[in-house]
Amino acid sequence: MYQASSSSSPAPSSSTDPAPTAVQFAACAPADIDPSTAVCQHLVWVQQPFVLPPLDATAGVALSIAIITCWAIARVFSDLQQVGDD
Repeated sequence: MYQASSSSSPAPSSSTDPAPTAVQFAACAPADIDPSTAVCQHLVWVQQPFVLPPLDATAGVALSIAIITCWAIARVFSDLQQVGDD
């Protein structure tokens, strides 16, 4: 497992890479940190961590349907409660 370092500059791009696709951060594995100097011996570049995993179209539609269904059920119960109060 890698831990992000304090550097947040993007990785240098090569001449064959047309455009960067994601922000990258310098990271170091805990085993690669020299305990006496606290310097990373093998720096690696990792993509920016995301809170949510990337979704494909099918998973996005399924998630949207689940959210809309929950909202609709709550709306029906709210309407039934208002009818019962009258």
